[in-house]
Amino acid sequence: MFMKLSFGLAGLSFLVGCSMPAQPPVQASAQLMDRTGKTVGTATFREAAGGVIVNVDVKGLSTGLHAVHVHAVGKCEGPAFTSAGGHFNPAQKRHGLKSPDGPHAGDLPNMYVAKDRSGRFEALTDKCFYG
Repeated sequence: MFMKLSFGLAGLSFLVGCSMPAQPPVQASAQLMDRTGKTVGTATFREAAGGVIVNVDVKGLSTGLHAVHVHAVGKCEGPAFTSAGGHFNPAQKRHGLKSPDGPHAGDLPNMYVAKDRSGRFEALTDKCFYG
């Protein structure tokens, strides 16, 4: 089964892949919930040299690949989660990391959830995030 995890970032200011003044790294986190409102994990975003490190830890999901995306709106209400809007895509690129025209800024690699229904994901993205 292929599912997706999504993150809305309204209110966060990440300016990544661009020149940054010297200051403490920006960090943010969010609880991840399923359609019933049960917490199934956390996502953290941490500014680092060369971009933003995205960490996701989940438990209780189905085994297999799960897509991970940053969405355009910082509101994510179940059960359908449509309040998060589309994928973050300020440059109007095509969906998918392997798109020859370049991916959405919010497209991230997939996460694998093991047989014990837990998953851990870490990726560095050099896309610019604007909250």
